Amino acid sequence: MSRQSVSPDVRAVREKLDTLRPLSKEEVAALPAIEESDVSVERKRHRLIVWHETLASGEDWVVVQLYRPVIFGGVRRVRGEGFAVDAQGNQRVLSEMEVDQFTR
Repeated sequence: MSRQSVSPDVRAVREKLDTLRPLSKEEVAALPAIEESDVSVERKRHRLIVWHETLASGEDWVVVQLYRPVIFGGVRRVRGEGFAVDAQGNQRVLSEMEVDQFTR
């Protein structure tokens, strides 16, 4: 699938994931629990949040979610994707249900 056929929301999330996937297991483990930044998607302000959690199994989960401001100061999640890294450094894509555990 070409990048042109992907929506701007999906592209914003995937671009951030593309910067995180090459990290080593140790670098992933050192990520903060939450990191927030403002991004512009189609000239509108959005909030990009990177979540990190280390599970008891030793697996690290990294989730990137994009939120759009809505009326009365709220936000609505637009897109979310993530990956897990096991103790050996192997990665897998998180399911939608796993990603949905991280939300505002």
